[in-house]
Amino acid sequence: MSQSLLLHIILLLRFNSYDHELVSRFRKEVIRALDKDSDGVVTQEDIQRLLQNIGKTQFISRSELQSVLGLESKIPVEAIRNLM
Repeated sequence: MSQSLLLHIILLLRFNSYDHELVSRFRKEVIRALDKDSDGVVTQEDIQRLLQNIGKTQFISRSELQSVLGLESKIPVEAIRNLM
């Protein structure tokens, strides 16, 4: 459930702000925004920062994010890319 909620938020961003962009460009922009330090890993803080920047923090709780990210509170960038 939480994973689909995160995907829904990302898709809302695409349709609200990147509708005129190619899907591949949108994915690249989201990954760049999430993985600021280019370490190939997205943390809970990275996702929270993105959600705050797009004004969507109210749509997913920290506990829901933790369930998406697992015990380590991080996920490989490739998993986010595959989610989109």
